[in-house]
Amino acid sequence: MKKHGVLRCEDGTYEFYWLGNQLSLEEFNEQTYKTTSSLKGELDAIAQGMDMGAHIVDAKEILTELHAIEEVLKLPLCDPCRKLIGG
Repeated sequence: MKKHGVLRCEDGTYEFYWLGNQLSLEEFNEQTYKTTSSLKGELDAIAQGMDMGAHIVDAKEILTELHAIEEVLKLPLCDPCRKLIGG
């Protein structure tokens, strides 16, 4: 298995590996930052997609209600009934 992460040596020092490549502390921190930044961007995009999905569901429900009202408005209604349902 390739070494990955921070490994503590027997002498108490640490070695830093990224997918099998030994890095300096600075390089390891940079790789970690790049990866977490990329993941944050992906998670933000997923969250936006979920928000949009919720809005789409709401819009579908509203359209269903509007279609139902349109069907009722096609009926021969008296003026007070028509005003009551917003027609």
